[in-house]
Amino acid sequence: MINLKFKAYGKINPYLYVGEKRADGFHEVVTVMQKATVYDTVTLTETVDRGIVITSDDPTLPTDSGNLVYRAVEELHKAIGSPIENEDHGYRIHIEKRIPVAGGMGGGSADAGYLLKHLNEALGSPLTREELRDLAASLGSDIPFFVYDGNAMLATGRGEILTECPALPNCRMEFVTCGKKPSTGAMFGALDRARETETTDTAPTVDSILKALESRDLKDICNNLYNSFEAVFKAQSKEYEQSFIKAKADLLNRGAVGVLLCGSGPTLCGIFEEV
Repeated sequence: MINLKFKAYGKINPYLYVGEKRADGFHEVVTVMQKATVYDTVTLTETVDRGIVITSDDPTLPTDSGNLVYRAVEELHKAIGSPIENEDHGYRIHIEKRIPVAGGMGGGSADAGYLLKHLNEALGSPLTREELRDLAASLGSDIPFFVYDGNAMLATGRGEILTECPALPNCRMEFVTCGKKPSTGAMFGALDRARETETTDTAPTVDSILKALESRDLKDICNNLYNSFEAVFKAQSKEYEQSFIKAKADLLNRGAVGVLLCGSGPTLCGIFEEV
């Protein structure tokens, strides 16, 4: 019987540039994905009963096929030729949430990605690393990062093409959530509309943050933080703008070397020199 318990770490994006929309409906992105210090705890137990049962200490979390973890188990079993509905056993999965839900830190993707990695290993690694990566990418653009479980990756394409890159040096991360925001899809739409009125793109290149990461100089790294979503996040309403400005100022006043927006928000990460 399989019994697993593992930490599913969220992510931050020291650099996130969103490019044009592609023919497949996704956007081209260039981003540095860094493992965050906050994590969910996932417990998976094989049961004699058929099916997948998901529970959580967060009542807002979907417990059916709307949860990426549920779909990850289904798709993994399909990929290895053993559809879960044909099995004479099932799984009970409990998720202790610490990563903010819909906070821009990839919480659902982290839970699914780490589960794919650990369950594949528990089943005897029937899928290669490349096959697992492709399966993860079919479920969500962020999920391959969590399957690899590296400290930092440069992600391109729609976010699924990964290359190792330097990680942040030792530091402390603090997280503040600035209320709720529109869906990620709505944020992409808002970014597209904002760009229709722009004549130039002032985004720095990813080379600057990569060089800073290579130097391991935390101040230099924080001077090169960038997120395409920051302007449109603040532009959603005066309330969003004010909450963002206040939260960022509070973190800086408490000694943060830099503050970044996680994904499309609404979570901010303050980066502090002391661990």
